[in-house]
Amino acid sequence: MLDIHTHLYMPQYDDDRKEVIKRAFDVGLSMMVVVSTSPEEHKQALAVTEMDVRIFSSVGLHPHYFCKQVAITDNQNPIIDDNRQVTVDENQLREDVEELRKLAKNNPKIIAIGECGLDYFSHTGDTITDAQKAWQKEGFIAQIRLAQELHLPMIIHCRDAYEDLVEVIRREGGDTNFILHCYMGDTEVTRKFLEFPNAYFSFTGNITYAVKKSAEGTKDDIRETVNLIPLERMFIETDCPFLAPVPHRGKRNEPSFVTAVAKKIMEIKDCSQASLTSAIKRSVEKVFHSEI
Repeated sequence: MLDIHTHLYMPQYDDDRKEVIKRAFDVGLSMMVVVSTSPEEHKQALAVTEMDVRIFSSVGLHPHYFCKQVAITDNQNPIIDDNRQVTVDENQLREDVEELRKLAKNNPKIIAIGECGLDYFSHTGDTITDAQKAWQKEGFIAQIRLAQELHLPMIIHCRDAYEDLVEVIRREGGDTNFILHCYMGDTEVTRKFLEFPNAYFSFTGNITYAVKKSAEGTKDDIRETVNLIPLERMFIETDCPFLAPVPHRGKRNEPSFVTAVAKKIMEIKDCSQASLTSAIKRSVEKVFHSEI
């Protein structure tokens, strides 16, 4: 068993990080991946990997990192024609990607690029503009090309942007393995992703939450999505400290809780723990070219 997506460097663990890690391995985890989302977080994530040989890292730039870089001005050369002029710092993007390149080349604990991707959901209530979406795509494509160059898989974040993500991957993705983290796509878009032989899907605690009655049995029922995806294309994660699964919902999430996610998948797929564990082990070997 493993947790493919954690944020153990976050301050929520400052008081008991060692104990959290111990609990994870005590319940049987064999591997954890600490995922960074910005230049400020890369070194913090790598510092956590030094705490145990079974902890690895993925370094990347979250799509909302690029939203913050878009400035609406009266200057020339807009990236997108929405009747406004847009400026972005292309030099900053090159510097950020070069930092990722150096880190990934020089640290064997880095086993993926990400989390990167597209996110059109705003946590502030402000609309994600067309210009911000366009710059998110530029940042995502730059990281796809870096992953291809380094022969590393990608850990992809996507929210409210699955159709655009399909288009970008179809155009730019090539044969690079990618994991759709915290996957919540409906069955229609899932069928499109399944056409990519290098696509994998990672589920977190939100699959343990109650499904709305209006969604039961429809394309929006996450249980239908889980049923559609073969075991050999699945991973499990916590995305901790967020999205704690039932029965821990509302609490700080931690890697040991990933067993609740596994249990829910076994329930939905009507499979044994041995079958799920074996399938995930084979996926790790395919995606990361490594054993767990």
